[in-house]
Amino acid sequence: EAGSVTIRLFADGTETSNAVLTEESSWKHVFKGLPKYDDKDGHEIKYTVTEDAIAGYNASISGSESEGYTITNTIKGKVSFSVSKKWIGPAADSVTIYLLSDGEILQEMKLTAANSWKHTFTGLEQYKNGAEIKYTIQEKEISGYDISITGSVETGFTVTNANTKTMDIPVEKKWGGSEGGNVTIRLYADGVEIDKQNLTKSGGWKSKFSDLRVYDKGDGHEIAYTITEDNVEGYTSKISGSAGSGYIVTNTKKETPETDPKKPTTETTRSSNTPKTGDDSNIALWFMIMLISGGLLLFLLYRRRRRSKTQ
Repeated sequence: EAGSVTIRLFADGTETSNAVLTEESSWKHVFKGLPKYDDKDGHEIKYTVTEDAIAGYNASISGSESEGYTITNTIKGKVSFSVSKKWIGPAADSVTIYLLSDGEILQEMKLTAANSWKHTFTGLEQYKNGAEIKYTIQEKEISGYDISITGSVETGFTVTNANTKTMDIPVEKKWGGSEGGNVTIRLYADGVEIDKQNLTKSGGWKSKFSDLRVYDKGDGHEIAYTITEDNVEGYTSKISGSAGSGYIVTNTKKETPETDPKKPTTETTRSSNTPKTGDDSNIALWFMIMLISGGLLLFLLYRRRRRSKTQ
C-alpha cells in the first residue's frame, strides 16, 4: 500500500476541501460542518469526493454523501504468457485453447500449423479487487487424443496431445501335415516382449492381440510389432504376414529317413566269402587260395594213386 492518499471534497463540482489519509488515521476522515443548502438559492448541495492518482493503483469510489464514501485502491499490473502445442503421433487439424480467470472462461484461441501451434495472451490484468488473478488454460477435448498441460503463467504453458489410436493383430496357425499340440505365440513391441497368446485346436488355431497403441507415448514414433513362436518339437516354423494384415504361422512336420525291412542293404546281401566289387586285393587273395587248394587236391590224388600201384 501507499504511504498516504489525498481525498478532495467537491460541492456541486467545486472543490471545497481536502484531507490526507494515512495508516495513522486508519485511512479514514470525516468532513464536518458542511452546509446542506446553498445560501444563495437554497438548493440542496451535492457533495462528491475524488482521490489523487496513486502510481500503480486503480481507484474505485462507492457509497454516497449520506452514508459516506469508500475509496478502494487496487494495485494494477499487466501479465502476458505463451501457449504452445506439442504432438505425440500425427497432429489434428486444429485445437481450441481456452483462457480462464479464476475458473471462468475469458478468451479462446485456435492453434493450427499456420500459427506454428503457438499463441501469446497479452495485456491481461494482474489484479482484481487487490488480489492477484489466477490464470489457467484448458483445451477443448479432441477425439482420439490424450491431453496433458504443463507450465505456468511465469514460464508459459505447453499442451501435449498424444495420439491414442489402437490396433488389433490377428494370429492364425496353419499345419503342414498332421497337427501338433497347443502353441505359444509371443508379441514384441520394438523388440521388447509385451504379451503372449496360446493357440489351440478348440480355438480354431486363431487368436488376436487387442488394443495395441499404434504410436509410442514417449516420442510418437509408430511402434513396430513382431511375433515369434515357441519351438514345436518335430516341426519347422514359418511366419508370414504383417502387423497391419495379421500374422500366419505355418508349422510343417520334419521329414525323418525310414528303412524298408524288405529291401536289404548292399552289405547284407553280400556273402562273407565273396570279395567286394572293385576291391583288387581281395580278388588276388581269393585267387591264391583257389590255387593252393587245387594244388593240394592234386597232390593228395597223386599220392593215393602211387600207393595203389605199389600194393
